[in-house]
Amino acid sequence: MSICKNDPVRFILASVLVLLLLSAMPAAMPGLTGTSGLRFVINDSSLMAVPAELQNGCSMVPVQHFSQVTGAAYAQLPSNTVSLTKGNMTLNLTPGSLDLVSTDGSQTMPASPYIKDGLTYVPLRCLCEKLGIAVQWNAETRVISLTSEDSRDGMSAKALLSKASAADASRAACKVTSRSHSSIFQSDGAILSDLTIDAQEWIRQHPYAVYLDQQTRDNQTGLATRHQFIVTDKHIFSKTGESSWLASASGVNGLMAHRDEIAAKSPEDPSALSEARPVCLFGDDAIYEGKPCYVIKQYDSPAVFQQNLQAFLPLLGDTAAGEDAQTLIRGMTFQSFRTIYIEKGTYHQAGSVIFEEIAIHAPSQDTPYARFHIESSHHYSDAGFYAPEGVPGL
Repeated sequence: MSICKNDPVRFILASVLVLLLLSAMPAAMPGLTGTSGLRFVINDSSLMAVPAELQNGCSMVPVQHFSQVTGAAYAQLPSNTVSLTKGNMTLNLTPGSLDLVSTDGSQTMPASPYIKDGLTYVPLRCLCEKLGIAVQWNAETRVISLTSEDSRDGMSAKALLSKASAADASRAACKVTSRSHSSIFQSDGAILSDLTIDAQEWIRQHPYAVYLDQQTRDNQTGLATRHQFIVTDKHIFSKTGESSWLASASGVNGLMAHRDEIAAKSPEDPSALSEARPVCLFGDDAIYEGKPCYVIKQYDSPAVFQQNLQAFLPLLGDTAAGEDAQTLIRGMTFQSFRTIYIEKGTYHQAGSVIFEEIAIHAPSQDTPYARFHIESSHHYSDAGFYAPEGVPGL
C-alpha cells in the first residue's frame, strides 16, 4: 500500500494490512529469537540502530541495513549471492563463502555471510572500507560513525526528498501500480505464509480520496482474493470479494481527521541525534522506466514507528474495539527500507522499491510470535482519479 507519499495514511492502513496477513497465519507460532544491536551515526546527523551479531570478531548486519547505512544498491543473485554496488565499485559475496569478488579483484573476508530468519547477514567493516566509506568506532559510546558525504543540485538527500514531497503534493491526481510479496516466518526460518499482492491505486489530492484495488494470491494454496478500499479525509471503507462495503471501526475512521497529528514528530532539539528521524542517503543516479532519476535510500526505524504511536493511539478511543486495536498496534514493531526514484527536472516520484519488516508481540512477551517480510515495488504515473460507481464515502 502506498498512499502517494502520505505517510500518516500509510501508518493507519498498516494495521489493516497486518489483519489481512494474519488471516493466512496459523493460530500459534513459536517465538523468534532476537539479536543484539549496533548504533550508527550517519554523516554526523542521523542516528540508526541496527541488529547485529558477532562472528569471528566481525560485526555482521543484515544486507538491507547495510544498504541503508551506506547508500549502496544491492541485488539478490542466483545461489543467494548478494551483489552490492556504490559508484564504480561492485561487490559479490555468497553465504557460506569467505570470498569477496569485487570490480578490482578478489579477497578473503574475515567472516562469511549467512542467512538467518530470511535475512542475509554480511560483514560490516570490510565491505564499508571496500566501498570507500570511512568507519570510526567510539568505544566509550559504543557508536559507529560512517562518513560518505554526497549532494545533488546542491541539496542533501533529506532536502531533495522534501522538495519531491512538495512536488508530489502539487499533483492533482496520480495512479500507483504495485506488486508486493509478503512472507510470514517462524523461528527456524520456515515460511508459514507466502502471498503475492497486485494493486492499483488512484489518488486525488483535493478533496483527498484514494481508491485501492488489491488482488491477493496465496502462493501455497492458489487461493485468490480481491480486497478494495476507499479512503477519504474522514472515512475508510473496505470490501472483500463480492461482499458489501463495510465502514472501518469508528475509532479508525476518526483518525482520518487527525492525519497531521499522526505524522512522525521530530525531537524537540533538532541538533540532537535521534533514532526517531528517518535516515536518508543518496544512491547512484539511475534510469527508471526510461526516466533519468535521483535515487534516495530511506530507512524508517522502529523508533520512527514508536514516535507515530504517541499521536496515533490516543485517537483510537476507549471503546472495546479501540482497546483491541490499541493492543494489536502496541504489540507491533515496524521498520522500512525504501529506494526512492525521483524524476530529474520535475522532482516527481517515479517509483520506489520497499522492504518492510513487521514483528507482532503478544502482551508481556519480549519475542515476537510473528514476523512479516513485505517486499514491494511501486510505479507512479499522472492519471485522473478513478473509483467504481456507487462506492461509499465519495
